[in-house]
Amino acid sequence: MGEYEIVPRQLQNNKDVEKRFGVAIKKQLKLPSNSISSTKYTFLTFIPKNLFEQFHRFANIYFVFICIVNFIPQVDAISPFLSLVPVICILAFTSIKDAVEDYRRHLSDVEINSQLCLVKTSEEQTVRKTWDSLKVGDIIQIGLNEEIPADCLLISSSNDTNICFLETANLDGETNLKQKDVVDVDDYLDEESPNAIFPFIVHTDKPNPDLTRFKGYLVPYRENEQTENSKILVKNRNVLYRGCVLRNTDQIEALIIYGGKNTKAVLSNNDPPSKTSYMERLMNRDVIWCVVILLILCMSGAVAGVLWERDARTSQLTGNWYIPSEGDSTENKNELFLVGFYMFLRMVVLLQILIPLSLYITIEIVKLFQAFFISNDLEMYSKEFDAGVVCRSLNITEELGNIQAIFSDKTGTLTENQMIFRAASVNGINYEHAANSLIVSKTKSQAEVTDDETQTGDPELRLKLRSFSETDIEIRNFFLCLACCNSVVLTMEQQKEVLYESESPDEAALVYASKAYGVTLMARSDRSVKITWPHEGLKTFKCKYVLPFDSSRKMMSVILEDPDEPGGCLILTKGADSAVFARSKNDTSTTKEHVDAYAEVGLRTLCAAYRKISQQEALDIVTELAEAEIAGDEEALSRAYSMVEKDLTLVGATAIEDRLQDGVEESIKIIREAKIKLWVLTGDKIQTAVEVGRNCNLIKRTDHLKYLTQDDCDDALQQFLKMRGNEEPDKLVNSVLIISGSNLEYILANEMKRFIKFCSLFGAVLCCRTTPKLKGEIVAAVRHVLNLRSLSIGDGANDVTMIQEANIGVGISGHEGRQAVMASDYAMPRFRMLPRLLLVHGHWNYARIAQLIEYFFYKNALFILLIFIYQGFSGWSGANFIPDLYLILFMLLFNSIPPIINATLDRFLPSSLLMNKPSLYQFCAENKSYQPFLFWVAMLDSILQASVQFFIPYGIFFDGNQFSNESTISVWTFGTIVAAGCLLATFLHLGIDTMSWTWAHVFFLGFSYSLFLVIGLASNALPSTGQNEFWIMEYLFSDLWSWLTVLLVGFLSVLPRFIIKVFFNTFAPSPQYFSRKKHYQSVER
Repeated sequence: MGEYEIVPRQLQNNKDVEKRFGVAIKKQLKLPSNSISSTKYTFLTFIPKNLFEQFHRFANIYFVFICIVNFIPQVDAISPFLSLVPVICILAFTSIKDAVEDYRRHLSDVEINSQLCLVKTSEEQTVRKTWDSLKVGDIIQIGLNEEIPADCLLISSSNDTNICFLETANLDGETNLKQKDVVDVDDYLDEESPNAIFPFIVHTDKPNPDLTRFKGYLVPYRENEQTENSKILVKNRNVLYRGCVLRNTDQIEALIIYGGKNTKAVLSNNDPPSKTSYMERLMNRDVIWCVVILLILCMSGAVAGVLWERDARTSQLTGNWYIPSEGDSTENKNELFLVGFYMFLRMVVLLQILIPLSLYITIEIVKLFQAFFISNDLEMYSKEFDAGVVCRSLNITEELGNIQAIFSDKTGTLTENQMIFRAASVNGINYEHAANSLIVSKTKSQAEVTDDETQTGDPELRLKLRSFSETDIEIRNFFLCLACCNSVVLTMEQQKEVLYESESPDEAALVYASKAYGVTLMARSDRSVKITWPHEGLKTFKCKYVLPFDSSRKMMSVILEDPDEPGGCLILTKGADSAVFARSKNDTSTTKEHVDAYAEVGLRTLCAAYRKISQQEALDIVTELAEAEIAGDEEALSRAYSMVEKDLTLVGATAIEDRLQDGVEESIKIIREAKIKLWVLTGDKIQTAVEVGRNCNLIKRTDHLKYLTQDDCDDALQQFLKMRGNEEPDKLVNSVLIISGSNLEYILANEMKRFIKFCSLFGAVLCCRTTPKLKGEIVAAVRHVLNLRSLSIGDGANDVTMIQEANIGVGISGHEGRQAVMASDYAMPRFRMLPRLLLVHGHWNYARIAQLIEYFFYKNALFILLIFIYQGFSGWSGANFIPDLYLILFMLLFNSIPPIINATLDRFLPSSLLMNKPSLYQFCAENKSYQPFLFWVAMLDSILQASVQFFIPYGIFFDGNQFSNESTISVWTFGTIVAAGCLLATFLHLGIDTMSWTWAHVFFLGFSYSLFLVIGLASNALPSTGQNEFWIMEYLFSDLWSWLTVLLVGFLSVLPRFIIKVFFNTFAPSPQYFSRKKHYQSVER
């Protein structure tokens, strides 16, 4: 492995150490300090670096380019300095925001780096240092409830069993305590060891972010003695990571091995992958069309300007356009080319807002409000957990309305993940524990019952255990397996009561069940396990090695020295029934029958087995495993595991009940009625998964079950091909496909596309015995083959892959920590909240964003078309007839707040209707509100309205028509009238599309139009505003015909849209409108 060689600083003053490890010490001194810096800027780099980052955004580059072009004298389309105002405001606002955020990060860094820690300088002396001054190789002293300042190797503990307990919530979000063991070096310490706190050289792998993996070993140091062949394996359970908090332990000492940016806390602090919503991708397509339209309009304006200029010059020279002149000379052609070029640039400046870059900022603001409403929806609040839905990703709120497939974990997602020991098969005899379930059923909430209270023992089995004889050795080893073969953490209450915490609730339930029979796990360390036995008292089992659980082996094993059999050792194994059965040498038929019976009623099953070996065999096994771990050879380690976990003697099986969460049955029923494809991916065996599927409405009474659960994967593949050829697609909608994980993996490798398309025909799919990797692969396959928008929901670390792979990831904040939550886009305490999140908030958010995008394209195109039409009346000169201030503020200020209010508060359908009629969700899932043709409808509508808004005022005030006060109308007055009519028309257009009015809609529409009038009055009176004429708005206020014209233009512009909408809503209503109408009619009755 790529090694770091770390020499403890107390050894570095030794001349022999300097001679032998001088190169390593020099490299160690170059390692990063323990100081961290999360800031992006310094005082000197802030302005250039921030501007550089901002100009990575196309919008900023585009606007700056427009401003630069506008400063060219031949262009000068609008006031150059006035055109800088929006750009300066946007850049300044973003810079201030970034500066404030970075300063906050700096203050946080200072606070963290200035924390104090005790550093040992000798056996007796310590000195207090700040965290940022700590170095790799320092030995530090940490007290109770203190935070670990760096990644360290645990070298001593005040605990009698050489262990300590850590809270890792800052790292992985899990609140259950983790046990860490002091590295076992006692056999290498003797009178020849140097006078140092820790006389060992540490060899570690290069830093990596994986919190579950650590590779390293120790080499004891002896002065003038080579000890490189004496390697002591260091495991993950010997290492403490930065950010963890010491609990239930008075004091520990640790050697720093990684500092600062090399610590796992910093390396693993990555943002989740960025996700772009489906609607945003469609919007980007239409923005490209806007660019094309802009180029066409600018090219048309440039060509028309050249032709106009050529004709004008011809008329000036000859007086008749048909008489040839010198205007066709080369010099004149060059001049005309420049005229066309500058006209093109002038048109780009005038028509710039056709590209709706402000739409992106508006959508971000709207999504912020949408996330707020989701998080504060009391219908999605759990009193039991005092929590609601949390939006962790703000950029995909509308994607909630586009979901076509849901992938769900089972345990902890659909179920409570609070395990109840229900039955055990021991030595071929079944022992029921139905009383445990009754204890829970009598309580109001499962949260009110502790694991200890839900476990009781079977009298017959308890009697056999207490009257233990040689014939009952399997019973003894069964309970020994339950108590020892696990990773639970022990804590003591003040009453000296032992409590167990575990990442897996299954393990805690089994240890509590063992305790109910008097086989109590009392203490555990890296070296031993202490257990009390009925009538025998405390026994100590020396721990030789632990083979941790992994999803490929589906089992865990521990090698213990048996105190009842001198010279003998035990390999205790606990795992999935399929894995243990395959490695067992004795008759498993009776236990299989019991396991199948447990599974058929929805119970989770695990099997226990053991193998006796000699101490010499155990030593050889441990040596082989340690060498494979030190070498980092995963294949060798896997082979070694296989050699250990073989020829086992099956002693029994356990059955655990995991009840469904409240509301799951109704939630799944709603999801299926919404025609969302539902996949349940579970690690349970087939019978268990099917029974739970029936209980939770995944499998309805009318559904037909199709199985691909053959033991041979080739047979399963052939069955799939046969099924695909014989089944009628229409009938599969009322069928559920059930497939095992091994068959799923095999078929995906051989017939992925055809299989995924075949699965899409089923009402639901149930995948059993799936691994975390396979969960992610199936989500990715469905997304890419079917191009479906997917949502994955889970509660544990094994669900992180599929959560990150889906379009939307939802984490359940349950009993298996918060790793799923930390990887998710949305977090919720209960599955029952998912239908409302999708059917109500997803529907609302999708419809609102769709309407907002369409409205922006319409209003931007409308405004620039007015300017374009005017070019035909100004000799295609690039002149502007709308005052510059209105041109700048029309979209930036006057027409910005009303669409935000509408996209935040408008409710297209009531929440009760959306929940009671789930089929309405398909309107969103099929993207009916934002189809490609709607963009062109918006363009045609803007052309029609622009024609009305320009030509009607032009006809009324044509050719110097007079105001009532005898003053002649000017081009700027005409432009102000057109702008006023345009703003009124856009507000009326927005009002027609609004489905539910609130006081906020009315207030901000009135406020925005009043703002237009007030700014007009103020700016016309001040020469410094850059307006082209004084008192325009004052003149308009004094003339009735002007405002009648504005009202006429506004209402006539939207009249065709209003008529068309009334016609379709009356004679050809959409399913949405029809359902809305029936809903309100029933309410009125």
